[in-house]
This record gives sequence, C-alpha cells and structure tokens, in this order.
Amino acid sequence: MNSQQRKFLIDKITAKVKVKIDELSSQKRETPSLSSFMMHLILSDKFDIKSNEELKKCLRDKAIKGLSSARLDNFLGDDSSWSQNTKNKVTFKLEDFFILPADYQKALDDSKAINKDIEEQIYQLNIQAESLETRIMLASDKTLQKMINEVDDMGDISLLQTKIKLLQ
Repeated sequence: MNSQQRKFLIDKITAKVKVKIDELSSQKRETPSLSSFMMHLILSDKFDIKSNEELKKCLRDKAIKGLSSARLDNFLGDDSSWSQNTKNKVTFKLEDFFILPADYQKALDDSKAINKDIEEQIYQLNIQAESLETRIMLASDKTLQKMINEVDDMGDISLLQTKIKLLQ
C-alpha cells in the first residue's frame, strides 16, 4: 500500500471521527443561566439575600483585594457602578449577594456531569483515531490489505482498531 493510499485511509477515518465528534458535541447541554434563574426569582419575589454579615465580609474582601490593584479613593468607581468590569472598579457576582436557588445548582451539576461524560467520549475518540493513524502509517502493506478486505464499515473506529490489533 503506497503512501497515497495510506493518506486516503487516514483521511476517511479522520472524517468519520469528525462526524462522530460533531454528533457528540451537539448533545452537550448548555450551562444554565444564573441570570435567568435569578430574574425569575426576583420577578416572582421568591429570592433570598445573604445575611448582613456575609455581605459585609464580601465587601471587605473586595476592598482588601482592591487595595493592591486600584486606588482606594476610586474603589467603587466614580459613577458608583459596581457592575462594570473596568480599571479601578469592582465587579460583584450574583452569588455574592443572593442565595443561589437549589434548582439552579441541580441544573448546573446535571449539565456539568453530562458534558463531562461527552468530553470523555470525545477524548477517547481522539486517542483512538491518533492511535489508528499511527498504526496505519507503521503497519505493513500485507496487514493493511487484510484489514481493508475484512472491514466493511469504516465508520466504526473501535472495529478498525480491534482488527489492526488482531492482524499484528
């Protein structure tokens, strides 16, 4: 098998892997929007604010952190806007002031778990594809010819990898 045929085989495998990765990527869940959850709670008057002590601690921590990076007299900004992330201003997150809803945390944990599983599958596919490409480049002509003659479905990387292992 010449180098052009090997390249063709690798290109076909790479294309099949890309299709599978795209399919898996489309199954990922979007991370839930804390802003949307909080907006719903605020509009329905069902939100909870952290205790006064927790808010004071948060502000104190931000001030201490700000001492090292911003001028003290401009800690909160000239226009008293806390939400802009510009130089000499402090940014506060929703979780700094509000008690996060349990259903948001559950949705976040669920999406992270599902996405982590999908990322692992994509990682394994990439490793299998790289391994297969290396084996194709290093395998003898006879081994590759046997594999091509025996394998009908070039889309199943696991099947291809198993065939190469058996033939070597």
